[in-house]
Amino acid sequence: MRILFVVLAFVATINFSFAQCLIQNIPLNQRVNDSKIIVEAEVISKSSFEDQKTGRIYTANQLKVYSTFKGLKSQNITLFTFGGQVGDRLETATPSLQLEIGQIGVFLLDQKVKFLNSVEGYFGVTGPSSFIQYNKLNRRAIDAFETYADANELKKDIEGITGIGATPSTLPNIYYNIS
Repeated sequence: MRILFVVLAFVATINFSFAQCLIQNIPLNQRVNDSKIIVEAEVISKSSFEDQKTGRIYTANQLKVYSTFKGLKSQNITLFTFGGQVGDRLETATPSLQLEIGQIGVFLLDQKVKFLNSVEGYFGVTGPSSFIQYNKLNRRAIDAFETYADANELKKDIEGITGIGATPSTLPNIYYNIS
């Protein structure tokens, strides 16, 4: 019985260690270079839908764009994430980018897609690492592997990689006084 327990514990440890390797640390310069669109934006709404062709559930996250570092210059864009809830059907994908309304940060976007229900938007370039979130309390920028001292440091890094300055439209709430 003891040998069986040791074998099961060993197998469980192997499975756990493989699960921890699903997210790769991709350097910022590679993510920036691989992105077609990079925007500073806020998640203002989200709704899930079922893709009629595959039956998979996606969430369409509406982003209010505050500034553009690369690519499309638009005030609002849609970012698709895997999973969501439609009626009583829930689908999750792990690891994947999961967003909440009110989150602000830098979004690194890749391919433009259009679903059969006429929803058009983008996917992130590297899953969970496609979003670098601004922390409203300490003004830091945080992604899956790295913490930047503040949002301005991140912006300067991105501008240094792209070689162009961001095109601002309005300032996000992170720059307002927090009481």
